[in-house]
Amino acid sequence: PAGESISLDVPATPPNPPQERGIQAFQGEQPLYRKNARTPYWATTIDNGCTVYFEYNSCVNDPKLPFADFRSKLKEMLSQSGVQRLVVDLRLNGGGNSAILDPWITEIKASPLNKKGSLFVIVGRATFSSAIMNAVRLRKETAATLIGEPTAGKPNHFGEVRTFELPNSSITVSYSTKYFRESDEDSPSLMPDMLVEQTSADYLAGRDPVLDAIMLDAIISSPRK
Repeated sequence: PAGESISLDVPATPPNPPQERGIQAFQGEQPLYRKNARTPYWATTIDNGCTVYFEYNSCVNDPKLPFADFRSKLKEMLSQSGVQRLVVDLRLNGGGNSAILDPWITEIKASPLNKKGSLFVIVGRATFSSAIMNAVRLRKETAATLIGEPTAGKPNHFGEVRTFELPNSSITVSYSTKYFRESDEDSPSLMPDMLVEQTSADYLAGRDPVLDAIMLDAIISSPRK
């Protein structure tokens, strides 16, 4: 904290160490987007029922709750009186199958919430692959405001990953089989419309500056009585 330099030997850990090791660093309550980080998709209402928060963490079909069934529950949630905005959080989504979300995007295009100030899509430094494709489609086909940080990967990228095993070492090799061109510009990241960066202080204190910015925008945009 004081800017001093230290030397530290860090032991190797197995691949994909448990997330709980990082969670212990929080000094306050976990922010909403971290509470169900391992759940492929979930939703809740916040802001006294005025906002539906939909976190899409992985582009996969959860066998415990197929996305078609979840979509029906989400539609019912969005139809409740008093709902004024929808937040779609893709910041932890590392990809998978982009087609899973496509029917829902088609559905939300016809929703009364498809307007500026009512539809927000959060992207960030972990948003990758198919999640970027979903974000690009939401930007192109809806009135969504993208907010957060630049994505981990390019809008134009290689995908459709397959694998094979080397015969002697048994090492698994991954390789791409398709190039996806989602943007006219070959930018290094998908840039949000509203840049809101998270600091280490935000992370350690359990703050979510992105959701805070959306809620602040909602307050400013609300008609005064």
